[in-house]
Amino acid sequence: MRLTFSLILAAGAAYAFSFAVDILSGIVTGAYPKSSVLSVITWSLVSVVGLFTAMAVSRCDRRVAWPYFAFALIAAVGGVVGSRRDFAVAGLLALNGIAIYTTPSGWRK
Repeated sequence: MRLTFSLILAAGAAYAFSFAVDILSGIVTGAYPKSSVLSVITWSLVSVVGLFTAMAVSRCDRRVAWPYFAFALIAAVGGVVGSRRDFAVAGLLALNGIAIYTTPSGWRK
């Protein structure tokens, strides 16, 4: 039950992170106006709070990184069939998942 709840929280965090990265890459490429920076900050905060809550609930289980890899795969497919900016989203989601997965267990506890 604890793992299920933490994976749901981590999925929400990964989803929020993908929004933040997508909007940020849109600002950089000119697809979104620069006034969208507040949205990047908001979604980043939602992502950080969700991830830390998921890590606390799961007692720092490495499986919390799974949703980041799943959303990275979805974003990579989106990059193939849609906007090329989705490759940046996929790459940053995968890097974030790797960072979460490889964090030493002593630091996480």
